[in-house]
Amino acid sequence: MRELPAALTADIASLRLERRHLPISFLVATEAGTFRKCGTDTINSLVARADLVRVVLTHSNDPRPVPDFGELLNLADGSTIGEKNFVALWLLLGLDGDWMNHPNDRLLLREIKEKRNDVAHWQEDPVEIGRKKKPSDLIAMVDRLVALLDHLNLHIVYWFEQMNGSTPVASVSRGQQQ
Repeated sequence: MRELPAALTADIASLRLERRHLPISFLVATEAGTFRKCGTDTINSLVARADLVRVVLTHSNDPRPVPDFGELLNLADGSTIGEKNFVALWLLLGLDGDWMNHPNDRLLLREIKEKRNDVAHWQEDPVEIGRKKKPSDLIAMVDRLVALLDHLNLHIVYWFEQMNGSTPVASVSRGQQQ
């Protein structure tokens, strides 16, 4: 998740996509600075909100190239990766279907997050956590996590194919390293 925004930026730039080709939800990344300016009741915030409405309304006709948004799209914010990261990516890219590959993916991510946090905050010994699971259960968890990441990669590939009829290079190769 940490390298995915830079990979998406590189792939979009290499395809020379225009802003209008991206889903309107993508504006949350490309216009992040404007969104931040909208938070108060000052004149500057009013101007920023008016500009944001203009950008949204003209998005479907915007021929400008997509700016580098890698720094603005922070999918790895220091918290443990979980459901929210997948949901954010699904909403941002307007991906088809559900972010979950399996009905229990939400529980899988929650369990990984809770156990990771318990160990990180010295609430539980990693050895004790390991003893609570059979090796076959741990292997099944890893297999399900890999399947979820494969599901994500596949949807990103389909997304790029819809955008320009081509397969991304950086996004897929980095996603497989995660």
